[in-house]
Amino acid sequence: MTVAADAADDNGVAQVEFFVDGASLGVDTDASDGWSVAWDTTTAADGGHTVTATATDSAGQTASHTISVTVSNGGGGATTSMGVFSITWAASRHLDVTVNVRRNSDGSADGLTSGDAVVSGATVTLELVRESDGSPGFTCGSDQCWTFTGNTDSSGNFRGKLLHAPSGSYQARVTGLTHGTYTWDPALDQDNPDTFTK
Repeated sequence: MTVAADAADDNGVAQVEFFVDGASLGVDTDASDGWSVAWDTTTAADGGHTVTATATDSAGQTASHTISVTVSNGGGGATTSMGVFSITWAASRHLDVTVNVRRNSDGSADGLTSGDAVVSGATVTLELVRESDGSPGFTCGSDQCWTFTGNTDSSGNFRGKLLHAPSGSYQARVTGLTHGTYTWDPALDQDNPDTFTK
């Protein structure tokens, strides 16, 4: 569906960003066809959600408006279970770790697949460990350890970023995953933990 907003300002509107339950849905910077973004509601659980539009003018000032909506996708959501579908890495001077969360939307006993619906608005706790004590394995306390917490976006992704990450062997593990509708079933995890060498 299309989520649209009206926005006007004496300095001129530069962009409008849309959010669902606090997670960014997208940014529209082209006023020629109005201010809007597309929303695949199947990425959201059936039930109540908040949709917010935040307009930014050319001077950098912002104004927001929030409405409540009810999602009824008319199917799917065969179970209320979710899990970690993938953990991916990107390295340069920094180290990016992206966690993708999906729900078992087809109720399959085979676990999560790329066809399952993504989960937005899930709170992820990600533990990143760098092997640094010379012994095998990854252990917070004896090895270098960082923790990242945040919410998945409309694509079901949460990203942790370690600035100026030193070279070495890393392990990423999701240690917490919560949502207002879905429950984490670690048995569904397809890629948790995951390792990477920088």
